[in-house]
Order: sequence, then C-alpha cells, then structure tokens
Amino acid sequence: MRKFLSYLMLMAVVAASCSKNEVTTPDRRVPVFFNPPVIGQATKGYIESTEYPTTAEFHIWGYFTDAADVNPASAGDHGQEYLAGERCTYMQIDGAGPKYWLPHYTYDTDKTGYYYWKSGIGYITFQALSPYGLSGVSHDWVTGLAIDDFTIDETVASQKDILYTNYTSPQRNPYDETAGDLGPDKGVDICFKHALSAVRFQFRELKDYATEESSTIKIKKIELLNAYSNADFAENRATSALNTYSSSPAWTNINSEHDYVIYENATGVTLTWVAGEAVITDVLGNVFMSIPQNLDHSSEGLRQVSVRITYTINDGENNTVAASLAGLKAGITPIDSWEMGKRYTYVITVGLNKILFDPVITDWLTTADNYIMF
Repeated sequence: MRKFLSYLMLMAVVAASCSKNEVTTPDRRVPVFFNPPVIGQATKGYIESTEYPTTAEFHIWGYFTDAADVNPASAGDHGQEYLAGERCTYMQIDGAGPKYWLPHYTYDTDKTGYYYWKSGIGYITFQALSPYGLSGVSHDWVTGLAIDDFTIDETVASQKDILYTNYTSPQRNPYDETAGDLGPDKGVDICFKHALSAVRFQFRELKDYATEESSTIKIKKIELLNAYSNADFAENRATSALNTYSSSPAWTNINSEHDYVIYENATGVTLTWVAGEAVITDVLGNVFMSIPQNLDHSSEGLRQVSVRITYTINDGENNTVAASLAGLKAGITPIDSWEMGKRYTYVITVGLNKILFDPVITDWLTTADNYIMF
C-alpha cells in the first residue's frame, strides 16, 4: 500500500502547480540513482571488496528540502520525506540501456516506478542500509537508523553483513543541460560502514610434520562458544548536527549466549608446508559475523567467548581443544572485546602437543604468539 501511495503522490505532483515546498517532477525527467557504492577500507568485514556487490540490494531514504541549509530533522514546512526505505537495485530503466543503482517501487502489480529529481530546485539528503529486507528496521530524520531485536543467524553462510551510510550532504539534480545526456558519473556517492564485527580463524602447522615426522594434521571442526547472539542497534544521530554527520552508533540489550558451528567437514582440511614455509589455511566459509561484545561475560554470571577446534593426526581419532578468546593479546594490547566495524583474525598454529593463537585486528599489528598447552 505504501508503494502505491508513493506512486499516487508522484503522479499527483505532476499535475500540481509548483511551490517552493512541493516535491515536483522535473522539466527533464532525470532519475535518482547512485554511483557504485563503496565500503570504507577501515571497516572491512565479510564483504572483502571495497565495492558493493552488484547482486546485493539496499534500503534508501531521501529527504527533500528547499534549501541546502535546512536540517531534515527540523525542516518543518521547508521539506518532506521523498524516499522511505525504498529498494535500491542495480538494474536497467524499464529493461533497456545501461544499469544504474536505482531506487524503485512496484505499482499495478507488475509495473516498476522510479524516483526523479526536481529540475534545478531543492535538495535531497540520502541515507542507506544494507541488506534490503532486514527485519526490525526503523528510521527517522532526527535520530537516524535503528534495528530492533537483531539475531545472528545460526548458519554462518546465511549471516548478513549489516552496512549503513552517513547522511549525504544535500544533493541537487546532477544533470547539466550543457553537457548532454546523463553520464555514468552523475549519480550520488555513498560509502557504507560495517555495523557488526567479523571473526575468522586461519590455521598453519607448527612444523613440517609431513616431512619431518610423516604426520598429517587435518582440521575437522571449528566451534565458537558462548557468543552473544541478540541485540538492538541505534545510530543515535546528534539532532543538532546541520548538514554534517555526528552520531554515536551502538549495540544495546546484548543478550543470549549461543554456540555456533563455524566449520565442519568429515574429510577435513589438511595443513601443509610449501618451500619451507607453513601455508596459512583459510577454511572456506569460516567468517563469522558477530554482534560487537565483550568477550568475558563473567560480570553477568556467564562464561567467556571461546573457540573449540577438532582435528586429527594421521587420520586417527578426533582431538579436541578449547580456549578462551578473552584477553588474547594483539601486540601488548589484550583483546577484551570485538568492536563494531573491525575484523579479528585468529591465526591458529597447530602442533602435535600444543596450539598457538596469533590474533590480528584489521589495521593493527600482528601479535606475538599466544599459546595453550594440551
């Protein structure tokens, strides 16, 4: 119904006379679209590239104001919401021509409608959230985005990398009458940030056991234990900010310890050496998207976040070892929590009688080994 009402609003605007506070169709119908979104390198998570994948979709909000210095949070009669979390897809307009990142809606069951700039008048401020269809999402132009009752998916392959953008600066119709047709550089620039933490486990052998001792080590299973699985997210935008971005994003109401199987394979992954060096093995599909959290839950009367690894030597019986991740050091700094927008890589060195943990945080120095004996 909201999509259809949006269409009716747009059609009604075509017939309406212009005033400074109305969102009207332009003299030349230039669609609102976005340049390929990028992902901030300092906040890399499960999406490895700094380019947003063209197979994904995101929500887009847009607020129209009649002047660049009007704050959407307090625009009053000088503005109105134009896009309300609409679906943005990499697609063609009416199935023809080049593809753009286009916000769109459906009307009359099977028809696609688009959003257009107003010719030479007014500004639109945008904000985006990925992925499209995420449940529990709300948005207003005072405090920004919020996600209620978000739960990390039980299956690692189904977990979602939550991304959001700052408010853009107020944007105008980019079409230049003297430059001819709309070019690929005429979209709106947006840059996503990660709202979750990413955790991954990599493995290597302590020695070249195949050569030195005719032994083979295989990783069979990785489990993450006692990780909080549910929380609420709020962007907490500063209402006094005018055409600038100021917020204090945070996860709250963090709860529900849960155990996750990050990787399991009966055949296992064999650890190897090449040219005198241990090969660091990145077990396929083992990146875990986590709610940012403290790793020691004992203050709540609960346990510490831990990892449990199952492996074999010479295809013998399973060996299992578990270790707490709370307090392992990156350099001289203990990792007491997983923070929003950071990726934590635990390089685990497996020996015949010990395992060493070498945690690394994106943009932080690789650490000295932290090991446990078993």
